[in-house]
Amino acid sequence: MDENDSLKPSDANALVDQNRANLPLPDCCDAAVTISRQIGAHFGHMRVDLISDGTSLWLGERAVYNLSGNFKGIEAHENEALSKA
Repeated sequence: MDENDSLKPSDANALVDQNRANLPLPDCCDAAVTISRQIGAHFGHMRVDLISDGTSLWLGERAVYNLSGNFKGIEAHENEALSKA
């Protein structure tokens, strides 16, 4: 997310397949973000994974993190790699 609370592509190279690194997001991306936010709003810090075929969405996995996702010595420092999504 950027300062306007909108999605932006990561500057990190894809580790699995370099050919897929800069593909456009599917049309259902906005719906996925909305659903993820609705689920995550009930927790201090949660990762919500959705699976998509580019049209439909399915809930894949949820991971709840303790301490609101802050790691000792890192906290929520914006320049720390673990804080970047």
